[in-house]
Amino acid sequence: MTVSAKRSDLGPTYMKTERMRFVRFDNRKRVLDVDYVSGKCIAIHYGQLGIAKKIDAVWIDKETRGRAVGIRLADGSEEYLP
Repeated sequence: MTVSAKRSDLGPTYMKTERMRFVRFDNRKRVLDVDYVSGKCIAIHYGQLGIAKKIDAVWIDKETRGRAVGIRLADGSEEYLP
């Protein structure tokens, strides 16, 4: 897991909340990038999550108010990552 701060104006990136702001994926690198409201940004490899298939879509789950990520895999199945 890689941690990097993209915005230097936010100061220290302590996890004040676990709410997510934005999520994106890269099937070529097999990486899922998550940006938190606190400014922290992490990159998670598919292998760390146990994902062997390609991802079609990712989204921030509205039912958990930004505390979970929905993942739609290439075979049509959906997974949720808290």
